[in-house]
Amino acid sequence: ASHTRVLGWGQLLLCAGSLLMVVPHFATLGSWSVMDTSLDSGSAAGFCTQRHEQTEPEQPEPHSSMSAWALLIALAMLVNGLGSAPMSSSAYAYMDHNLSTGDFSLYSALFTLAQVVGPGIGYMLGGFFLSRPFNDFFLTSSRFSEMSDKELDAVRENANFIGAYWVGFLLTAAGFALVSLPLMGFPAEFPGSGELREARKVESYGSVGGVEEEDEVRTEEMSVNDFKNGAKHLATNPVFICLALASGCGGFWIAVCSAFSPKYLEVVFLLTSSRVAYVMGVVAIPVSSAALLLGGLLPKLLSFTLNQLLVLCTVSCVIMSVASLGFYVDSTLPPTLPPQDQVRYNSHTCDVSACACSPAVYQPQCLDKGTVVYSACYYGCRAGDALRDCLCYNATINTSLEPGECHLSNNETGEKL
Repeated sequence: ASHTRVLGWGQLLLCAGSLLMVVPHFATLGSWSVMDTSLDSGSAAGFCTQRHEQTEPEQPEPHSSMSAWALLIALAMLVNGLGSAPMSSSAYAYMDHNLSTGDFSLYSALFTLAQVVGPGIGYMLGGFFLSRPFNDFFLTSSRFSEMSDKELDAVRENANFIGAYWVGFLLTAAGFALVSLPLMGFPAEFPGSGELREARKVESYGSVGGVEEEDEVRTEEMSVNDFKNGAKHLATNPVFICLALASGCGGFWIAVCSAFSPKYLEVVFLLTSSRVAYVMGVVAIPVSSAALLLGGLLPKLLSFTLNQLLVLCTVSCVIMSVASLGFYVDSTLPPTLPPQDQVRYNSHTCDVSACACSPAVYQPQCLDKGTVVYSACYYGCRAGDALRDCLCYNATINTSLEPGECHLSNNETGEKL
């Protein structure tokens, strides 16, 4: 199959993966959620409530059926991975097959730029989507329509707030479906591409035996021995091995940053998911665009040879490696008390089983400016109580209990759990 058909089928797989990601949302509409529990409880959410004081039945807790949705999401991510694989192989091979060396550097940079700008725009749109409730995107229900802007902002800041994550997947599924069919219609080879490949052979390989044969003829005469010889030739080619390792490491780095950078910013800098999405979009678009355009224009304008391109790649890798050392700066997160009825803190133990605390309600509190408590309920605090009125209060060790997670600069006390 031609590269364009492989790319087209990859887009259809991405469409299927995006649709799978929204199945849990539509299949569970109207079901219980931790956001509903938090909103229904109002100011009492996350605080201690004695069991004999409860007048309403408890909200159902999530159970093992959630694991089925987790498996479905994992399957969707697997399908998305299969669909995106041709973008890293067939797309560049298709451009290399039809472009000169200088044009390939430019167009590959533009293609990579689109791969960066697209997610950047997606982050910014995702920030807007995540600021809307997942079950009421247009804020038409009485629960949200009657709230003031200040009240809505307070709801969004709640750790149990769930944004409309599913909207982005629907939009991307529609985009993948629209692009796939036209992409399959592109020709396997553009006019004049054969001459361009011939011109590249002298620069790339010189007079190495057997390499100057026509690709079409070699394909027709391909045998098992040819495959073995070709694999041996590639495995013993240090330039190819180094480029393959560099591409693999680069792809791994991009995947890690895309997956964990939002959570890193959310945890370390105490940002909401919607704010993190905006920040990632604002940072990713201009910085990555400038770097990719510069990397694509320099070889084009200065007519770099292959050796000069390798030097440019090496210098870029060295700069990136040095910049990455910033992640090794000490950023130890403050300890967290686990959501358990038996609380142990600084060799002090107390029992909060009478509070009916729910692990589904996450309302972090910063204890003594250095330890995160899952919620005030798990320290035996009722709504409106001062720290000294909490069940686990100990005058010899406790100094403060403040809403929100502890900032890194506040982690100075070094408590041992």
